[in-house]
Amino acid sequence: MVPAAAGLFGRVRRVHFVWRTERPTGWGELARELAERPQVLCIVNLKRHARELVARLSGLGAEGVLHVSTNLCPAHRQKVLAEVRRRLENGEPCRLVATQCVEAGVDLDFPVAYRALAPLEAIAQAAGRCNRNGRLAELGEVVVFRPAAEEGELLYPPGEYCKAASATEALLTAAGPAGLDLEDPETFRRYFRAFYELSKCTENWQKLHEALQALDFEALAREYRLIEQDAINVLVPYDIGEFERLRGEVAARGWLTAELRRRLQPHVVSLYRPKQGKDVWQVLEPLPAGRGEASEEWFVLVRPEAYDPELLGFLELEASWIA
Repeated sequence: MVPAAAGLFGRVRRVHFVWRTERPTGWGELARELAERPQVLCIVNLKRHARELVARLSGLGAEGVLHVSTNLCPAHRQKVLAEVRRRLENGEPCRLVATQCVEAGVDLDFPVAYRALAPLEAIAQAAGRCNRNGRLAELGEVVVFRPAAEEGELLYPPGEYCKAASATEALLTAAGPAGLDLEDPETFRRYFRAFYELSKCTENWQKLHEALQALDFEALAREYRLIEQDAINVLVPYDIGEFERLRGEVAARGWLTAELRRRLQPHVVSLYRPKQGKDVWQVLEPLPAGRGEASEEWFVLVRPEAYDPELLGFLELEASWIA
C-alpha cells in the first residue's frame, strides 16, 4: 500500500460511518438535524444546495451558521475558516455548510460531519475533517446521506464527478444497509474499477489504470479532474477598499501583468463560464488584456450588491458547478 493510501485509511479509523443512503433526506429534515448539533460540518455537492441549507438553518434560528464555497473569494474563505477554528477551539456553536472545497488542504476538526452522497474518495476526504486530531474520547461520526431531489434535478456536478458518484452508488447497492467499509482497501479497488469502466474512454486511461492498481490516490488526482472547469475569474468587492484599488491599478496599467494577477487572486471568484445570454453577463465587465482588447477570462463585478461579504459571497449562481 502506498503512503497516500495509508494516510487515507488512518483518517477513517478515527470515525465511524452512518450510511443513510437508502432513502432521500430533505433539506428541511437535514437542517433540523444539524440545528440540534452544536458543532457540525455538512458538505454538499452543489453551491445551490449549500445556499438552500444555509437558508433553512438561518430560518430555524440556529447559532453559528457559516458557509464556505468557491462563491467566496479566497480572502473571504480564509476569514470564515479562521472563525470556524476559533469557534471549535472555544466550544462555541459552529454549524458549517460547505462544498467540497474544504475536503483537501483545509485543517478542520469537527466532532460530527455530514456528507452528501458523492465519489467515494470525497467521502473519505470528508472523514478527514472529523475527529482529525483524535481528541474525542470516542470515535467521530460521519453521516453519509442521499439528498432529496425534485424530478429532473441533478444531485452532482455533471461529467466525471457524476460518473464517480454513480460508481459509489453501485457499490452501495451491492453492499445493502450495512454500507461500505472504508477501512478495507478492497472497497476502494472495487470503486475505482467501477469508475474506470465508466471513464475508460479518457486518453489518460493507462496512467489511471496504473494508479488504480497501486491505490495511489495522489496520482489519480493528478491524472484526472472530477470536475472539468472552463472558468472565468471575477474580481469581487469583498474588501471594498482593496477592490477599488486593484480595479484602478488595472485600469491605469491598461493590461493584466503577472504581478497584478497575483495580487487579484485573493479577491477573485472563479465561476464556470456562463452560456451566452445568461443574466450574469450583465453584471460582469471584462478587464483589459492590452492593445485595446478585453480579456475573455478576467472580469470585474460591476454590481456590488451581487456579492454578500458576510455569508454567501457571489449571489449570481446560475448553473455554476465549481465547488
